[in-house]
Amino acid sequence: MLMIICEDLKSENILLSIPEPRASRISEYIQSEPVFIYGPPLELKSLDLPLVFSCSQPLPYFSLCESVEDISVRVMDYSEATPVDAPGREYFRQPSIIRAPEVTLRYPWTSAIDIWTVGCLVFELLTNLPLFGQDVHNYSHELHLQYMVEVLGPFPLEFLKDCEDRDKYFDEKGTLLHKISEFETSTLEVPLRELKVVDESEILGTAAFLRRCLTLDPKLRPSAQELLKDGWLS
Repeated sequence: MLMIICEDLKSENILLSIPEPRASRISEYIQSEPVFIYGPPLELKSLDLPLVFSCSQPLPYFSLCESVEDISVRVMDYSEATPVDAPGREYFRQPSIIRAPEVTLRYPWTSAIDIWTVGCLVFELLTNLPLFGQDVHNYSHELHLQYMVEVLGPFPLEFLKDCEDRDKYFDEKGTLLHKISEFETSTLEVPLRELKVVDESEILGTAAFLRRCLTLDPKLRPSAQELLKDGWLS
């Protein structure tokens, strides 16, 4: 079985499979409320099928299921996936604001980058906010690394010494060379509590799970199998 690294894993690429009878109800609705078509189909010699111009058709709300136990998750878009045993490292991978530190710092990264992504996405799904948010059109590696240090603490020197681009961002003591904005130390617990997205009794467990996913040194980051045993998921 081919094992891959899902380098473009992000919230937009995580879908829910709609169970019955909702799927059938959606099909019945589409048949009873056909989409509006703009003009006749356009026949082009370069295409085997005609082009059809239609109006977007919003669907009414169909409750997915009665229990979260019935939800089936699907991951889509494997266009940038690479084999675990031969990952492509020739350019920056992952969406910028959820990029793992080893990719930014050009460390020999592995499938551990997907575990980092899981941590970022769980936080985003809980809060509806990115953990290390910034303007993606004016993305800054320096600011991204600063956010990591603010929330997760200093980078381990053992990890930094093997990063090809360490000297661009850190001095020999592991201190950030560039602070893009005022340095504001925080923790994962703070936004969870302020946004009230989980019960108070769940905050410590949620933050602990996220912190495991967001371990700065990828060698110490748990595997997917290890995370499945985390008490927060039970």
